Amino acid sequence: MLQISEQKYGDIYVITLQNDDLILKTTNFGCNIISLYTKDKNNIFGDIVLGFDSIDDYKNQDKYIGAIVGRCANRISNATFSLNDKEYKLAKNNGPNHLHGGINGFDKKIFKYKILDNGVEFFYLSKSGEEGYPGNLKLKVSYILNENSI
Repeated sequence: MLQISEQKYGDIYVITLQNDDLILKTTNFGCNIISLYTKDKNNIFGDIVLGFDSIDDYKNQDKYIGAIVGRCANRISNATFSLNDKEYKLAKNNGPNHLHGGINGFDKKIFKYKILDNGVEFFYLSKSGEEGYPGNLKLKVSYILNENSI
């Protein structure tokens, strides 16, 4: 049977999804996966995800550990790209380049969320101009816990 709980840390929430085989902890800050506990051959739970010990560590990290990235994953050289014959200048956060969505990419955003019967869905609206990107982008991230898989 799936159990879902929420813990509040200011405007950030940690959501725990737990069944007999898995325990997933995630947060509405960057949709970070904080931990994923699974059973070993001796039926003992162990965390198999690299993560931090506190929410503040996630806020202050610069390595994107556990977080989603965007609007772009990887680098955009010279923080510029062309679309439909128009050049867009993006935020520079990796020397002259744009990395993983910029200075305030999705890894730094606080998402709205909805608890589901079998998981959690996170929502964010990236507005036109954010980090230099054109157009609005509606984002939905879902973490669904099945019997023994996510």
